[in-house]
Parts: sequence; structure tokens; C-alpha cells
Amino acid sequence: MSLTILANEPLTESSTLYSRTFIDDITPNTEGHTFTTSAVGGFDTAGFTIKGTRDELQDWFDDGLMRRIEYINPEGIQAWEGYVHRMRYAVGTLVKTKTVDSLYNRIYMRYAPLDFSVFPPIAGTPQDLIFDDIASQQDFGIKSAILSGGERAADTAYNWGRTVLKEKKDIQIGETVNTASSDVLSIEVECRGYWHTLKWLPYISAAATGYIQSHEVIREVLEFFNSVNQGWLPQDFGWLDYNFAKSRRGYDSLQSCQEVIKNIIDEGGLGGERWIGGFYQDRNFLYKAAEDVLGLYSEYFDLYRSLDDPAQMIFDSVMGTEIKYWDMVPDRILRTVDDLSDDMYIEQITYREPYSLNLVGGDDQRLSVFLKQKGLPSI
Repeated sequence: MSLTILANEPLTESSTLYSRTFIDDITPNTEGHTFTTSAVGGFDTAGFTIKGTRDELQDWFDDGLMRRIEYINPEGIQAWEGYVHRMRYAVGTLVKTKTVDSLYNRIYMRYAPLDFSVFPPIAGTPQDLIFDDIASQQDFGIKSAILSGGERAADTAYNWGRTVLKEKKDIQIGETVNTASSDVLSIEVECRGYWHTLKWLPYISAAATGYIQSHEVIREVLEFFNSVNQGWLPQDFGWLDYNFAKSRRGYDSLQSCQEVIKNIIDEGGLGGERWIGGFYQDRNFLYKAAEDVLGLYSEYFDLYRSLDDPAQMIFDSVMGTEIKYWDMVPDRILRTVDDLSDDMYIEQITYREPYSLNLVGGDDQRLSVFLKQKGLPSI
């Protein structure tokens, strides 16, 4: 048994008339599968190499960016989901790359217009300008950059914003020559989870300022994001546990949606406990108190060596059910049955085929939460 890798059209195509979502089961033509899931962020990164004919790979290189990728376990449950972020195509001695990193199809500019009716000119009240390229947004979703315009004439600010948009609205193809060429045609595909798309938009809120429960602020941020990149998130956004701690509502500093949510997560709960959050199956957002190493009802994984093969490590849930490596998730407490090691909080999990796992652990970060709530720097 192994994972199935499905390629789907980008989320921008999901609401298009006569659109089809599913493209292909690419499992037979791919290798080197890996994916990472983190306590903060959820489905984080993934990667694989795809092989095929020149025509098949050229189609992938032409249209593959932003395709939605799913890793499906043998029970038909989604083990990871994200989008194609970067591709590296090796064709003989030529290596071509494409990425959405440097793409921006919406430009926000905040500047103070100069009044030249007096001398010296006087800067007025800061204003915001927004520049859009609709064609690029239809292909890739809305991905924005923020410019600080300073103090300048209105026409200068406008021309500057339009120039930046013109240069950034299209995908750029990088080309390098590798003298150690290979006869095998392949594309290295790098994927990211949808947590990373929250960095694409500044959170602009029309809500009143003040403080409300932290989970409600997160809901407002997700609602804003989904109103811009429409339909990317489920209507109910997922599972947001009630947090008695309060967070600031309404931002005007052009912080990204991800930065706002990450700050709320880092603030933790009212009792100083750590909280975590991120996107999981079908882009549902999970926001909850982190599992506690000292908690009586925390969720555990038990780790022990196989009796048949001592080199193989087996994970069991608290119910005694064996957990396959690809189904492991962070935000659990790891107990080692065979030795006296301390219990470990699982911060991040990376799965690699054919069947290996890397766990990154730590404590539950209560000290970091305390320092954040007191406005003190982390140590």
C-alpha cells in the first residue's frame, strides 16, 4: 500500500463555467514523494519529481503552477493538500524554472500626496492606491505586494504603481545551462499548503476597533481572505475552538492575513496555554489549544520497536491502533515505550517515501506564550 497523488485544476478554476476540477492520477509518473505538516500552519510543504514524454512535461511546465495537489492514503482520506508553487524542468543541458514567488497582480501603495500650491510642498493625509491586473488574477488568484510610497505627487505615485504592476503581473521563466546533462526528462515540483497563501493579502478590515475573542478575530480574517480569493476556503472555515482570550479587532497597518493570525496563535490562551492553528483536509482551518505534555486528557502516540523487525518503529494511538507513517500528524504527545525518554510534543512531521518519517519536537512553549502576552521578547 502507498499514497495516491492527484492533480487538480487550480482553485481559480473551481467556479468557472464548465470547469473540471480533477486532472489526473499522477502517481505512476512520479517519485520522491515527501510532505511536511506543522503544528502552526497545518499542511506545510510537499514535493515530488514527475517524469514523462517531452510533450507531457511541457504541458506540466506550461500550466502546472497553482494546480491543487492531493496526497490520498489507502483509505481514501486526504493526507496532504496544497498547490504547485515552483517547478524545475531539466531538458538536456537546459534547466528552466517557474515560481509564483515573484508574481504580484495587485499592488497596494500607501503614500502622502504633496500639495504644490505652497512652497515648500506640504504632505497631505496618507492615501491608499490599489492597482489590479484582472487577467493574472483569474489565472493565479489575487497575490499582492505592498509599496510604501512616501511623500510624492499623485501622478508620480500612480505611474510608479502601474509600472510595478506591469513588471510583476506575469510569471517569469528562469533559464540556466547545466553541462552535466541527463537523458532523463523530469520536473521537480515544489508544493506549499494554503497556509502560505494567507501571506498574499494584507488584512483590511472594516470592523470596529477593539478586542473580541481570539477565535472570532481569526474568523473575520478568514472571511476577508475568502471574500477576495473567492471560494478558496470552505464556507464554515473549519473548526475554531472557543478561546476566552481576546485579540485586537480591525487592522490598518497592511499586515498580511497570515501575520495577523500567526500573532493571535502566538498569544495563546487566557491561562497561558499554547494554541495552534492551520489548514488541514479540504482547506478546513483548525484552531485549538495545543496538546499538553502534562495534561491528563492529551492525545498521545506510543512509539515502540517492531518484534519482527527491530529496525522498524511502530506508532500506536491511545486506542491501540497502529498508525501508518503518512497518517501521523503534529500536535500530539509522543511516548517512547521501549526506553525512559521524556515525552515529546510533536511540532512538525515530514513523511518521505518509500516509508520514512522525521519528527521535530519540543515543549508546549508556555514560556513563549507568557512572554508574548507580556509584550516581552522571546528567548
